[in-house]
Amino acid sequence: TIPSLRKSSDVNTIKVGETFTYTITAASLTPNGVWANVVATGTLPAGLSFVSSDPAAMVTSNNNVLTINFGDIVGGASKTVDLLVRVNTDVTVGTEFKNMSLRDISRGGRSD
Repeated sequence: TIPSLRKSSDVNTIKVGETFTYTITAASLTPNGVWANVVATGTLPAGLSFVSSDPAAMVTSNNNVLTINFGDIVGGASKTVDLLVRVNTDVTVGTEFKNMSLRDISRGGRSD
């Protein structure tokens, strides 16, 4: 199986101009071996803007398409990145956002 991805947010409701955090975790569900070069790609919904990530070196952004490079993940382990996101000031009050989609995960291969 490929590494699993989990995503959570630290808020349920947010105001225009405020920031919040998405936490993304990639985990190896196999007890042995290493998943090499694990990369996830996702798109922020319209009206949100990427601000930064922690750790910073893991994420690149191009027009709200985020590429998260988790690197190698050993069997049974996980890696996490926090994405700081802002609600744009031109968003209409009361707008509901669809969740950030994580549409692709790729890996260079698995070694045992």
